[in-house]
Amino acid sequence: MGQSGSKGGSNVPHPALMTQGGQIKDGAAVVFSCTVLDAKYLPETVQGNGQCDPSVTVALEAPGFRTQSAVTKTRNTNCPVWRQGFTFTLDPSMIDTAKVTINIFKDKGNTQIATIQVPMKDIKYREYMDQRFELPKVWENGPVPSIRLVFEVVEFAGLQRRSSADIQRRPSTSAPLEVAQVQA
Repeated sequence: MGQSGSKGGSNVPHPALMTQGGQIKDGAAVVFSCTVLDAKYLPETVQGNGQCDPSVTVALEAPGFRTQSAVTKTRNTNCPVWRQGFTFTLDPSMIDTAKVTINIFKDKGNTQIATIQVPMKDIKYREYMDQRFELPKVWENGPVPSIRLVFEVVEFAGLQRRSSADIQRRPSTSAPLEVAQVQA
């Protein structure tokens, strides 16, 4: 995977997590959120009623770390609006190996549409990222399904808390992340 366009581009932890000696501070933790905003043009269910019952699981995964996950659901729509946020806490030493995995299902969690994996190292310096991810195309001549996610570093636990005024709340203008998209 090439350079992702993330601010800094290195594998150095955020300065707020470091001591003057260059070590990660004791008790430091990165608290961040992933908000599932909406999806467009999801495939219909097997029943053929033109709608689906989409759900999304969001999981934070890292080697040697107990996976944290959450689920959002809605019914009878191909263009759901969830606007549901999930907060996760991560040890800063794991940020370069951690990833956020988003699984999208179309009928009560039984049929997977797609999996999106976003490496934490690609979002650690952005602090706020709003991006629409394309999903595998369902119909040859139809619209491309997609899901919109927002990633935000909320605070550095055990350290100085950041105010919401410190976070720039605007869509990312940098190049889209390179993400692993796996069709089920």
